Amino acid sequence: MELPTYTSIFTLRRKLYAIYDWELPRPVELVQLGVFAFGVVLVWLVARAAGIGFDPASAWAFVVPPAALAWYSTQPVADEKPAGAWLASQARFLLEPRTIAEPGEPGEPGEAGEAGEAGEAATPTASVVDGSTDACGEPTPAEASGEAQG
Repeated sequence: MELPTYTSIFTLRRKLYAIYDWELPRPVELVQLGVFAFGVVLVWLVARAAGIGFDPASAWAFVVPPAALAWYSTQPVADEKPAGAWLASQARFLLEPRTIAEPGEPGEPGEAGEAGEAGEAATPTASVVDGSTDACGEPTPAEASGEAQG
């Protein structure tokens, strides 16, 4: 049986406060820095494909969308999670099996009546004959106490 762990609540957000001797006006998370760099490269590739060069008139297009994307990447979206963590949890939910295992019959592994794979229901193998055994093949209380029905 696997127990859920909540170690993710202890993760620290890593932030940059300065780059060498230059102190940043506000702390920048490493995720924000990475998303901003990715956004700048993406905007540069799209602008180059569209034939837009980097000049003072179009400089805002190279800074504002990546900065907005970087800010949005660390804001809570749902369940108090940032967008990346929320998307990861949604993907994990969609990719995991719906049931880990069906409740099987009690008994030792390898006995008849045990579920073979996840999602496969266990089927009892004993038949009910004159009420002396139940559906699981266990003796009825009357048979277990030594009383025979006759």
